[in-house]
Amino acid sequence: MTQSAVCRILLLMSALTVISSSSGERLARASVTQSPDPYWRQTLFRGDEPLHNIPEVISRRCEGDLIWVKVRNSGNTVLRYTSVGRSGIQLFQETDLSGRWQAANWDWCGMGKKSVLLKPGETVELKVDFWEQGIRERMLGHFRDEDYLHSAMIVLATESGGFD
Repeated sequence: MTQSAVCRILLLMSALTVISSSSGERLARASVTQSPDPYWRQTLFRGDEPLHNIPEVISRRCEGDLIWVKVRNSGNTVLRYTSVGRSGIQLFQETDLSGRWQAANWDWCGMGKKSVLLKPGETVELKVDFWEQGIRERMLGHFRDEDYLHSAMIVLATESGGFD
């Protein structure tokens, strides 16, 4: 094979790779177990120490375009989250870009939001909706302890995830 033939083959392979990548097919998908993007802690929650009492997601159910996520405080300390009412938790969106979850947007408007308590042993059902069409996304919730020194984000729902 001549050198020019090899160059043409390599050029063709490169072009096919670019076409395949731009066609919307993803070679790698972000793992559902990936931790939240460090961006959140580095910007919005800078200075917070990690929360030891992490709330647990115990179930998810789909109702039309909404996902209802049941979260329990299994620890022995009171937790707080920002919400409109008890179920309208402030959401933080991450999108799957190049096989990694990356911070994309958040429900920044504070209108009608208040700090809601989740006492030890209590369960709450939180309302989650997705914001984008055609992009794989997940929604996170932010919880903190009563002293406002410790916080954590948990994945409430992933767009391609299953429902109970």
